[in-house]
Amino acid sequence: EEAPAPPIVERRVLFAADTMRIGQLIVRPRSAEIGKLEQEGVNKLALLMSGVFARHDGPRRYALATPNHAVFLPAHVPYRVSFPGCVGDVCLMLAFPPEGLARLMPEAMARDAFDTSRFAECALLTPEVMLASRLLHAQLSNGGDDDPLLVQETVVGLLADVLAAARRERPRRATVGPIDPRAR
Repeated sequence: EEAPAPPIVERRVLFAADTMRIGQLIVRPRSAEIGKLEQEGVNKLALLMSGVFARHDGPRRYALATPNHAVFLPAHVPYRVSFPGCVGDVCLMLAFPPEGLARLMPEAMARDAFDTSRFAECALLTPEVMLASRLLHAQLSNGGDDDPLLVQETVVGLLADVLAAARRERPRRATVGPIDPRAR
């Protein structure tokens, strides 16, 4: 059996600082098949500007990402990617070295990687967060003269909003109380 053709990938760094790196990733798949095993060296957050992709964590375990979603790619956690419908995508990729993420959002960390026990790896975004991510992408991709402090502050706000959307709620225990026979 022949391996699927790898996608055509364009990467561009839009901003870099000690605590974060922001890039644009454009993927043009040549197949809808699940790709090879990948793993990130740093924690990343993918914010789709357009298109769709699926991150596969294991058999029958995947997160579908559209422009309504944010997808975390924790450092050193293997995954595979597919492009349903062979559509491809344009992503704003936020990369955080462990010390950067620990300094910006310590509650998001478990050792040197993103804490998947407290936060889901995929989050549905509010319209406000979607708009903020698109404005940041437009600002950075146009090569404007950006104030580094303003960019970092914007990213920290986006990260906080995405983490709020991804926060795993503790399962609530069902409580059983006395049954009132009149409540029928």
